Amino acid sequence: MFDLADPGAESPGESWLRLRCADAGFPPLTAQIEVPRGRGRPYRLDMGWPERMLAVEYDGREFHEGTEQRARDERRRAHLARLGWTVVGVGAGEVLGRSLHLELGLAELLGVEPQLRTRTW
Repeated sequence: MFDLADPGAESPGESWLRLRCADAGFPPLTAQIEVPRGRGRPYRLDMGWPERMLAVEYDGREFHEGTEQRARDERRRAHLARLGWTVVGVGAGEVLGRSLHLELGLAELLGVEPQLRTRTW
């Protein structure tokens, strides 16, 4: 289990999300991906596969709940989409719940078959 630890994780939710992707057999994720945006600080994506321009972000309640925060996330992700990135935002329900929609959706985007099994954590 310690081989899955990543010092780049900035929240427990990000760690749980990474573990869920590992359990599904997805390729290793890169944490804290920086994406230049022209002016200002670069965007920083929680984790993903930079070579595929695919990112997954954990939308925790503290920073992503409320109308204003959701609107900010939508604008940011729309700009990232114009830069060629696909960004999937997931919350605690998707990460900690029993549904396999997360694995199935990411597998489709990655073009791989997920390993659907009982979690190891």
